[in-house]
Amino acid sequence: MQLILREKTCAPGNLVTKLLTKLLPLKDPAPPKLEQPGSPHSKKRIPLPSNNQYSSTRRRSPKVTSVRIFPFLFGKSPSQLCPIAFFRNLFSLAVNPHPSHPASAAAARALGLLSPLLMMLCAAPILASAQTAKPAAPAGSLKAILSNARARVEQSDVRASGRLVEVAANGARTNNTLALASHSFPDGLRTMITVTTPNHTRVGYLLTQDETGHASIEALHKTDKAPVKLAPEHWGEGVAGTLFYPEDFANGQFFWAKQTVLLPAKYGMRDCFVLKSEPGPGQPTQYASVTSWIDQKTGSPVYVEAVPQNGSPTKQFVFYDLEQIGGLWLSRQVEVKLAGKPGSTILLIDHGSPHAHLTRKDFSLTASQSTGSDSGQ
Repeated sequence: MQLILREKTCAPGNLVTKLLTKLLPLKDPAPPKLEQPGSPHSKKRIPLPSNNQYSSTRRRSPKVTSVRIFPFLFGKSPSQLCPIAFFRNLFSLAVNPHPSHPASAAAARALGLLSPLLMMLCAAPILASAQTAKPAAPAGSLKAILSNARARVEQSDVRASGRLVEVAANGARTNNTLALASHSFPDGLRTMITVTTPNHTRVGYLLTQDETGHASIEALHKTDKAPVKLAPEHWGEGVAGTLFYPEDFANGQFFWAKQTVLLPAKYGMRDCFVLKSEPGPGQPTQYASVTSWIDQKTGSPVYVEAVPQNGSPTKQFVFYDLEQIGGLWLSRQVEVKLAGKPGSTILLIDHGSPHAHLTRKDFSLTASQSTGSDSGQ
């Protein structure tokens, strides 16, 4: 079968066509020359091959040209080149040669010369993936610190019960019962707090926060028939008269627009990363900034300073009794103070589970009010 190769009509196969035309021999290798009787070298006879492939009685193989090999390698014509079929047929013919097939020797030679090209083609995807793979961020970088802090919030599935203790300037203590539930859903974090005072006055808060840092707070007092959405200017009202704001239970500062890594520092005996968070437009909060000291070993905050927008004294949060529970480092005691002011509020966790398997039904303020603080135990 004779094919006519034309440069313009065979565009897809031009490169391979030219390459094979140079690589493939135009004819069989010449047989060794036999010395004529009576010549000076007639005594040095060259034995003929056992199969007598150069015998005059055996028909020689037809000439091997690049044009005649195309039908076997491509299956069709060079203008309909299929690279996968080409290399499959070339490899098959070179590895399993057929003596009777005129293309065997040429295919073996072409495969040997094309092997570097094949290795480069095979290695190209691996090299490309290695170049596109993003290296891990350094431990103290903004990306690494934020990733760890946000992961703690996004993996939240906590139910806990304990006490919210108000310590007056004279040392007098007021114990409030606390029930806490927090879970991260696909549409954002939900946190519910229910506090019961000694005189059985009960209040509940439901905080919702999405991945953009936008938050909302609903409150339900004992005398309310339905939850009331709080305006941001009322977010500074302490829970049951304590120094804790409702938003202090959600760690929403890690999702604010502006994040700045400060110089590492020590807090007590702990080496800490220091992260300053500031809200952006559309991120309501009572704070102008929140600076967190994050333990480098556990990834848990050990100290936080929150600066209110209204110019009130800075709130200082100290985290005690860090424990690894269910793979997470959690604090069982948090104390908040106002800088330069006497008194404090202490959050004490008595019981809890970091993997509570909470559902949306667990975040109904109406249901929490009907069952009271026992729902959190």
